[in-house]
Amino acid sequence: MRLATIVAGLPLPVVLVTRSVRAALVLMGVAFIRLTEGLLHRRYPAFGPRFLRWQLESAGAGFAKIGQLLAHRHDVLPDRYCVELASILDDLPGVPTPLITRRIQRDLRVTSLDQIFAEFEEAPLSAASIAQVHRAVLLDGTPVVVKVMRPGIEKRFRVDLAIAGTFARLIGTQGTFRRMGVRSLATELRQLTYEELDFTREVRNFRQLRQRMLSDDIDHYCPVVYPELSAPTVITMEEIVGVSVKQLMQTSAIARGFADDNQDSVSAVRALAIEQLARWADDGITPERTARVMVRSFLEQAMRHRLFHADPHAANMIVMKGGTLAWIDLGMMGWLDERLWANEFRMRAAIADGRLDAAYRHLLATMEPLPARDLSSFEAEFKRILRDWLADVEQPSLEAGNLGIARRSNFHLFTQTLGAVRRAGLRLPAPLVRLYRTIIIGDMVVLQLDPSVNWQSLIRDFVSDDRLRQTVELCERGPSLANAQAVIELAVEGPGLLVEAARRFHEQPSATHAQTRGISRSERAVRRLIGHAKLAVIASTIVLFIAPLLPPSWIPAFLSPVIEATRPVIWWVLGGGLLVTWLLGQVQEEFED
Repeated sequence: MRLATIVAGLPLPVVLVTRSVRAALVLMGVAFIRLTEGLLHRRYPAFGPRFLRWQLESAGAGFAKIGQLLAHRHDVLPDRYCVELASILDDLPGVPTPLITRRIQRDLRVTSLDQIFAEFEEAPLSAASIAQVHRAVLLDGTPVVVKVMRPGIEKRFRVDLAIAGTFARLIGTQGTFRRMGVRSLATELRQLTYEELDFTREVRNFRQLRQRMLSDDIDHYCPVVYPELSAPTVITMEEIVGVSVKQLMQTSAIARGFADDNQDSVSAVRALAIEQLARWADDGITPERTARVMVRSFLEQAMRHRLFHADPHAANMIVMKGGTLAWIDLGMMGWLDERLWANEFRMRAAIADGRLDAAYRHLLATMEPLPARDLSSFEAEFKRILRDWLADVEQPSLEAGNLGIARRSNFHLFTQTLGAVRRAGLRLPAPLVRLYRTIIIGDMVVLQLDPSVNWQSLIRDFVSDDRLRQTVELCERGPSLANAQAVIELAVEGPGLLVEAARRFHEQPSATHAQTRGISRSERAVRRLIGHAKLAVIASTIVLFIAPLLPPSWIPAFLSPVIEATRPVIWWVLGGGLLVTWLLGQVQEEFED
C-alpha cells in the first residue's frame, strides 16, 4: 500500500508523533552540519549542502518545502547551499485512482464522475507534493484538466508547520539562528504553504490574473477556470495545448550542449533535438522568443499589474501554438503595495539608465525603517555589485563565454544583492523577498532558454513603454479631481522630482552617511536651493492644474485672473512644469556628479 494511502488513514496524534521524530532527526542533521562545517568545508565542500538536501528531501511534505524555500534565500544561506537545495525533487508517484475519485465526488457533491465528465483519465498527467493533475472532458466536449489535492496531505503539512513553528520559537533567539531570521522564515513557510493548500484562493488568482493579462498587449495567457466545477480541494480549468517550457528548455540544451561532440550516438541525439526545435519553430515556438516573452510577461505582471506568478518553474508554463506563453498552477502569487511597487519601478528605471546612486536609494526605501547605524559599507558593496553587473551586461554575449553569461544574468545580480543584504544585517519586507525569489527562479529558466538575453535592455524597453502608457492614459482621461494623484506621480517620477528631492534632504543620516561626507556648506546650500526650486515649480503646476476643477468660492480672489488665463492652455502649463522640473533635476544630478 502506498504511503499516501497509509497517511490518509492515520489518526492525527500518530501523524504528530511520527513527524515529530522525523523533525528531530532533521534538526540533529542541521546541528551536525553546523558543528562540522568548519572542519569539512575545505576538504569536502559539497558535503554540508548535499547532506542538508538529503535530510529535507527524504523527510518530504513540509520539510521539502522548507528546502525549496531556502533554495532561493541567498540572503539567509551561502550560495553553495542554495544551489544544492534547488535540486530538491517535487515529483511523486500518483495517488491511487479510487482515492482521487472519492475526493472529487465528495467535494463536487456528485455520486459519480459521469455526472460532470464525459471522460476522465485515471493516470495522472503530473503528480507533485500537494496535488496531482488529470485530463478530462466535460459533458459538452470541452477538454479540461482537473487538479486534485492529495488525500491526507493537509494533515501532514499542518503537523509539519506546527513543528517548524515550535522549533523556530525555541531556537529563533539564539545567535546564528536569530541572524538568519528563522522565525520569519517559519512564518513565510506557513504563509506560502497555506496559500498552496487553499484552492479557493487559487481559483481567485486565475480569475484576477486572467483579467489583467487580457487587458494588455503582451503575448501571454492565463487559462479559463470553471468555478462551478471547483472546490476547496479540486480545480477544473481549461486544458492548454502546447509545448511545456521544461520540454523546450531540455531540448534546447541538448541541441546546444553537444555542438562540438563528434560521437555518433551523441550527434544522433543532437540531430533529433535540432529537428524537434525546427518543427516547433514552424509553429512559432522558439527558445529565444519564449525567453523574451517570459521576461516581458513577468515585468508586466509585477511592475504594471502588481500581481505576479510567484512560482515560475519551467513546468508551470506552456508555450501555445503561435508562441503565446500560458501560465498555469497559480497556487503561489505575489503582490506589491503602492509603496513597494513605486520604489521597485524606480529602482529598475535607475538600473536601466545606469544610475547607481538612485538605484541604491530606492533599494533602501524598500527596507525602511532602517537600523540606526552606518550603512556606507553596504552602499559601497551594492554599488560595486551593480557596477560590475552593468559592465558585464555591456559585454557582447558571443565574447562573454559561459562564465560571462552567468555574470550577466539577473540571477547573478539579485543573488549578489541578497548576499550583501544578509551580510549587512538588513531585512527585506516579505513581498519583496517573494519578488526577488521569483526573479531568481525565472532567470534560471530564461538563461537556459536563451543565454544571450539582455535584462538591462528589456527593462529599459519596459520602463520606456510603461512611462509612455501612463502619460497617454492620463491625457485620455483629461483633468479631473480623480486624476490629481496621477498628475502628481507623473510630475514626480518622470524627471526626478518631488519625492526624490524630499528624500535627498530629509532621509535618515544612516542612509546618506557616505553621500554627505565631505560636502561643503556652500554646496549644500546650492543643492537645497535647487531642490526648493523644483518643489516650487511642481507645486505651482499642480495648483494651476487642479484649481479650475474646484468650486469658485474655494479660490482666493488674487488667483482668479491667473487661473482664467491658464484655463485654455492647461495642458501646456502641465507640460511646461514637467519640462522645467526635469531640467532642474538634470542640473541637480550634474551638480552632484
